[in-house]
Amino acid sequence: MDYAELFAVKAGDKFVAVMKNSNSEYEYSIFSRDYKLIDGGVLSNDSTNVVDIAKDILEDLGENVGDIVDYNDLIEKTDEANAIKANA
Repeated sequence: MDYAELFAVKAGDKFVAVMKNSNSEYEYSIFSRDYKLIDGGVLSNDSTNVVDIAKDILEDLGENVGDIVDYNDLIEKTDEANAIKANA
């Protein structure tokens, strides 16, 4: 997958991850500071990109774009956090 199709950012106490899927839709997830899933969904918009989608989501949350984080690292941490919850 092209790196330009993945984007993750930390803003305030939340993380937002956006991925463009093979159907040209944008899958997004919003995570808490402890990497627990808060919300997510799929958006269809042919005239934008993963960065703009993340900015729009953050704007809706009343947050400003913060630090860009590595998408794969974020997803790995969220997988680990949710695995701990499932095994607890």
